[in-house]
Amino acid sequence: AKAKNDEQAQATLDRIQIEIKKTGNTVSAITSLKESNNSFWSSGNRNERFTINYFISMPSKLAIDLSQKYGNINLPEKNEGNSTIQVKYGNLNAGSFTQPLDLDVKYGNVKIGDVTRADMGFGYCGSVSIGNAKSLNADNKYSNMNIKNCTQIDLENKYGNVSIESLEKGDLEIKYSEAHIGLLKDKLDVGELAYSSLTIKEVSANFSNLSVDARYGNLNVGIPSKASFKVSAENMKYGNHDIRGFNITNSYTEDKVNHYYEINGGKKGDIIFDGNNYSNINVNAF
Repeated sequence: AKAKNDEQAQATLDRIQIEIKKTGNTVSAITSLKESNNSFWSSGNRNERFTINYFISMPSKLAIDLSQKYGNINLPEKNEGNSTIQVKYGNLNAGSFTQPLDLDVKYGNVKIGDVTRADMGFGYCGSVSIGNAKSLNADNKYSNMNIKNCTQIDLENKYGNVSIESLEKGDLEIKYSEAHIGLLKDKLDVGELAYSSLTIKEVSANFSNLSVDARYGNLNVGIPSKASFKVSAENMKYGNHDIRGFNITNSYTEDKVNHYYEINGGKKGDIIFDGNNYSNINVNAF
């Protein structure tokens, strides 16, 4: 503790209570601060500072349940037990999680390694960095998220940008944000693309389905020129649709607002885009 003199520093330390106990198979450590009637504290003087650090050594396969406010959590490179972590006004820095992870972070930064299965919530985080993920369920608000390779994702994203290097399949809701996917391998369902843009740099030639329901949204997609697929761009009254660089083997329009294309025979995947009258879609060959 730091204060103007030793007496005040000791008074600060006396307010700190640390309880470490074992109940059954659970070891817990709880920090709390006692109320103080000291006139020095009641006068409103806040020049004191104190720091509490826990250094814990434990087998990596044990389950953990951590809750931290106004402080950081640092975990090792490998975490092999079930993990529940809550951080508020602090940062999380950790390695990989091979068992289920339940994570909630507010007002902090996050950097973690690979995850096998995770449920995550982020709010007002400066940056969120995640390694490779097999199964990820996330709610992201007012935060910028970066993910490496992901097998399956279910994501609701509002007022923050998201970037995924490669994705096999997923379900997204994107609102007031920008989203980027480097490679889409199979299937993506975007239930809502509202006041947002989604750019997929490359869609695999063997993809099965890309479905987007847009409201004042923009979809930009790149696909190999020799891929065989279909495009449906519906409710495009005030929106633009641009299918460029492909061998279009069939196309037609219904009611002036619904547009349909077959690319190279249209034998494999489907792109289904609902523009809700005020959205744009661009599909470009490479």
